[in-house]
Amino acid sequence: FSKKINPSKEILSEAKRFNEKYENKWKIKFNPFTGQVAEVFGYHTKPQKGEPEEIAIRFLSENKPLFKIEPKNIRLLKKEKRPEFNHVTYQQMYQGFVVENTNIIVSLTNDGKIISVSSNYYHKIKST
Repeated sequence: FSKKINPSKEILSEAKRFNEKYENKWKIKFNPFTGQVAEVFGYHTKPQKGEPEEIAIRFLSENKPLFKIEPKNIRLLKKEKRPEFNHVTYQQMYQGFVVENTNIIVSLTNDGKIISVSSNYYHKIKST
C-alpha cells in the first residue's frame, strides 16, 4: 500500500469555492491515493437544458479547477436512462489509448440537475 496523499491547498481552495456556489451543501470526498476529488454528492445544480452528456461535459468544464478533468481527454463510454435519473459514464483517454480504471460518472435528474460526480481521472500521466 502506498502512503495516503492529502488534497493540496489548491484543491481544498477550489472545493471551498465550488461549495460556496451551492450554499455549502455538497459533500466532497477525496481519493486517498491521488489527493484529487473522487466524488461530489448530496446536493444538486439548477436544472439545465440539453442532452445529459452535454450537461455533464459543460459541468465538468465549468469546474475544471476542482475536478482537474480535461474534457478533450475523455470519451463517452455509456449512457443509462432510468425512470428518475440518468448516468453518463466517460472514460479517460491518453494519446488515443484508454486509461484503465479511470471512469467519470455524472448522475443527473431528468430535468437536468446534476446530483453527483464520481471520478477516478488521473491528471498526472507522463510519457516515458
